[in-house]
Amino acid sequence: SVIAEEVRRETGARDDSALSPDMAHERVWHLHSTFIYYLFRKHVFRTRATDDHETLVRVAVDSFLYGLPGAAPG
Repeated sequence: SVIAEEVRRETGARDDSALSPDMAHERVWHLHSTFIYYLFRKHVFRTRATDDHETLVRVAVDSFLYGLPGAAPG
């Protein structure tokens, strides 16, 4: 995916197994599924879900980036 390739480029990863093409692809799908499942919970299951979309996106993307190899807190 484009996002996976950009993450690999930005982190300088080459053959790092934590960011292998397959694992990078899975990480991107994990981020994507966070948003999809939020929408399912809110609109299909009609369970309580935040309306603070800005914070939801920030927290999800920060968690995604923090989980990358070599990521530093903050």
